[in-house]
Amino acid sequence: MKRIISLMFVFILSLGSVVSVSAAGKPLEVPTLSEDEMAAIQQDKAEQAENLLTGEVLTDIIKNCDYQVSNNGVEFTYIEPMNVEYTMAAKKDDAAIYKAVSITMVPKEGELNTLISNVQNVRAGTQSNYRSDIDPSLSITGYITVYFKYQKNGGNEFVGMTSISGGYNRSDRSVGVQSQSVEVAQKGQTYENGYQLQSTTKSVSGTTWSFNISSAWYPVQTGVATTMVGAYYTFTMKRGTGNPWSHTVYCPIDVNPVG
Repeated sequence: MKRIISLMFVFILSLGSVVSVSAAGKPLEVPTLSEDEMAAIQQDKAEQAENLLTGEVLTDIIKNCDYQVSNNGVEFTYIEPMNVEYTMAAKKDDAAIYKAVSITMVPKEGELNTLISNVQNVRAGTQSNYRSDIDPSLSITGYITVYFKYQKNGGNEFVGMTSISGGYNRSDRSVGVQSQSVEVAQKGQTYENGYQLQSTTKSVSGTTWSFNISSAWYPVQTGVATTMVGAYYTFTMKRGTGNPWSHTVYCPIDVNPVG
């Protein structure tokens, strides 16, 4: 079963072997299920997965489950309860039936490093903000994600960006992208170094791209009128021999978070 989610990754759900554990932690003998019964269970679970693999559930899996990286992507594994009413041995001993579940996040070609970086950001507690917009000619949609962290210091809250990723999709194949740039700004009062105006502009290329924010940048205080944190993604387009035009997608970070 394959799914496409907003991060443009494909998730493949596979059901592993079924094991049972008694209340005392000792293995139980579970009757062998027929192929039809196993197929019915897997189909039911696949249908449930279509509804349950929401962004919130996936984020929880990324944060808490064991994972390993391969050339195919990032694979997460966890153990999940599975109720099998007709498994008499389990009912008799009041045990829960569990299954091993594997979810593999498969990136688009050439985007494995971006995927790994995004996974690490989520596991580190990094938050993100996403924006997308199509240019006025309805030819190309640009999108950008800014990753950031809030932190407390001296009784105040501060925010700092950690990385940025983005790219574009073409609706009109007669229009090409000539250049792309990202302007990043993190301006405001810092904890120990006064007011800092931290900004940079980077040229990027390809239909997808990503880069890290310098670790030398200071987090800036939230809830202050002069604080500004975010990024502008600008892409310049051209159709044939016509004149080029540009479009910008702005992705701000909330500098007045609630709570």
